[in-house]
Formats: sequence, C-alpha cells, structure tokens
Amino acid sequence: MGKSSTSRGARKNSTKARESSLSGNAPSGWIRFGWQGISGLVPPEWNIGAIGGDHKQGYLRLDDTDYPRLEVKWNQQQIDLSRVLEKYLRSMKAPKKFGGGILGKGRRAVEVDRKVKIISHRAKPSKEILGFSWQQAQGLKGAGVVWTCQVCRRTLFGQVRAYGAEDAVALAKRIFSSLEDHGEAGRLLWALYGLEFRIPEKYLLIGQSLMAGYLELRFQNRQRKLRVSRWGLAANLLAQGNLSDWFKTAGVSPKSGFHWQAHDTIIKEHPGLKILGRSQRPLARLGKSLRALSRSALKRSGGGPAESDGAGRVWHCSQSNRIYLVESLHEPEAEVLAEVIESINCH
Repeated sequence: MGKSSTSRGARKNSTKARESSLSGNAPSGWIRFGWQGISGLVPPEWNIGAIGGDHKQGYLRLDDTDYPRLEVKWNQQQIDLSRVLEKYLRSMKAPKKFGGGILGKGRRAVEVDRKVKIISHRAKPSKEILGFSWQQAQGLKGAGVVWTCQVCRRTLFGQVRAYGAEDAVALAKRIFSSLEDHGEAGRLLWALYGLEFRIPEKYLLIGQSLMAGYLELRFQNRQRKLRVSRWGLAANLLAQGNLSDWFKTAGVSPKSGFHWQAHDTIIKEHPGLKILGRSQRPLARLGKSLRALSRSALKRSGGGPAESDGAGRVWHCSQSNRIYLVESLHEPEAEVLAEVIESINCH
C-alpha cells in the first residue's frame, strides 16, 4: 500500500513539474491535447480534425474553426532526417495544376528555409532535430520540425500553418517547445475536446467514438479492457430520472454482454455510482471460474467472495453539465481504475 501510494505521488509530482514547464512556453489559456503519446499545448480553439494509424505509426491533425493548423506524423523507423526533410520541401515545389493550368512556370512559387532553428538541442536533449519553414506567394505559411527521439525511438514530422499576418516560425516555436512524443512514468496523456485523462501506456487504443455530445475511447491490455466515456447536456439526459435510471438505459454498452449493478456513492464531490458487472457469456464465465480455481490452489485458500468481471464509476458533474464513465472489464485493476478517475478534471 505504501509503495503504491509513493509511486503514484511521484508520478503526480513529475506530471505537475512537466505541466508547469510547458505552461511557461505558451500563452495563458492554451490547452493540452494528447493522442497516442503525442501531446502538447495549443490555442483553445484548436481541436482534432483528423486521426489515423496507431501508436507505432500514425497521423494527427488539429484544426481551428476554419483551417488546418497542426499536423503530426510519427513512426518507429530510424531514418535520415535530412533526406526526409529535403524530400518534403522538394514536393512543395512540384508542379501543381489549378483548373487545367499550372501555377507559375510549372512550379509553385514557394520560398523555403532549411536552416531555421525551431527548437534548440538544449531544450530537448534527447532528440535530434531539424527545423524548416516555407511560404507560398498566396500568403500561406508554415514551419515545423523533423526529429528522432532517443527515449521512445520515434521519428516525428510536425508542422504548423499560419495565415494572414501570423508569424509561422514564432508559432512553431511555441507549439513544438511543448510537444512530446512519449509519456511520463509509463503513463500517456489523452486529451481532446475538453476530455483529459492519463492511462498506463500498456493499454492500447482499440476504438473510439468522437461525436458531438458524446466521446468514448476504448483500450485493451491483453484480456483487460477499459472504457472512458463522456456525455454532454447532462441536465437533459437526467430530466426524466436519476443517474441510476439513466445508467441502466443509456450508460451500459449494448455489446458488452454484462449485467451491471449500481450503488450510489460520491465521486469527486459529485453524485455518482459504483458499478459492478458480471459477464453473461458462458465462455467468459468458464474462463473466470478456471482462473479463480487456479488462484485458489496457489494460495491454498478455502475461497472467498466471487470477484466481479467488471467494475467502474459513473458521475454527474453539474458544473460542466456532463456525465462521466470509467469502466474496466475482465479482471479489472482497481488501482488503474482509481488512477484514471483521479486524472480526470471534470470541471
């Protein structure tokens, strides 16, 4: 118990120190984003516009209300940064057709700078970094970095786009000084549309639902599954009943195959539910019985109360007018469940 509390406290102190450092590199009011280990600080109107791939190789784009703003690509390959950068900058000057014609004498009018310094090695000593910037004749500008990381072995390409009188290089310096490509203390930050939490990196994303009024991220670590969900407009959802009534009809995943029991409790000073589930699938019940017998034999125990197949917490945050759910299935880990819930700032 003492060791677990100490390690959790160390992780929290490390996170706070990192967040304090990041905040010093960005204007007040900027928000965090996090996806597949890629995290940083951006203006509050920037949100996820496109995603693809997985933790090993993927793509992320953040948009403002009108335009694409930040794009990041990553993979686990070790490559020649100079060649990658040169290939990209050459592609920007490749012929481009507009309505059957070609802009400029067969080439785009683009100015590039291959030597601009976006981030110093001192600021990110674990990374080999090259910076770049470009500007088209029409006024569109961009700047970014290509780097490899000695810690996570990722290669990352990232750039921001600037419009009008914006300074692309200055914007890139702010963005990429806060950008990271791996987690802290074995935890990854997931942050999008105001939902923010941390989860052990051994849990891999297996699915998501990103809709207006509803967010859901689903993770898996071997047979264990974890779901983090958030509903908006909670006052409307609860208008015809209490939280327990709502959970029985709308909070339960129809494909989970679980029977849930809900008990009133307080979570983060909000009215909530402690939920416990039993799998209704015969094979799942058989597997659980065999595992229980094995554990009992190893411990030479006479047995005890049956463990639940699923556990979780649901709560209604009136300040944000949202309902949150964190659910763990198949040998749920109580410490992980508590840690994820603790990391959520609901208002």
